[in-house]
Amino acid sequence: MQNIREKDGSVYSINVNKETQTVPASQYGITAEFSCSPDDAERLKGKIVEEWNKMAREGVTQAEYDIVVRHLNKKMTENDDKADNWAKYITDTLLLNAETLNPVSYSTTMKSINADVLNDFLRRMSTDGNRLDVTFLSKK
Repeated sequence: MQNIREKDGSVYSINVNKETQTVPASQYGITAEFSCSPDDAERLKGKIVEEWNKMAREGVTQAEYDIVVRHLNKKMTENDDKADNWAKYITDTLLLNAETLNPVSYSTTMKSINADVLNDFLRRMSTDGNRLDVTFLSKK
């Protein structure tokens, strides 16, 4: 995605988020938003799909992975004492009896993941009957 943002230059910003659900069935998703001129949207659609497929096929490097981990660790530290994180943890763990990524399990979870684990996940996500949707939304 860095190639689209930095080399192509037609994307103003990229926002990537994850969605997880444990009830009623386990599901996960990744959403990537690309802010760009409407004139560039159709051209960028193919580049986005191409870049996703390349990432799934070739994986990420250890250096790329390390950048993401530093960012996640910083975000977790910044959010560590926020009431909404703890409220979600209490709801998910105690009421729904579901394991979630929370301030208590974060460190253990991060130690169990590395670039190889992430690359395996990316390959499985792109081949196990999952789908890639590219949707254009007008600016509100």
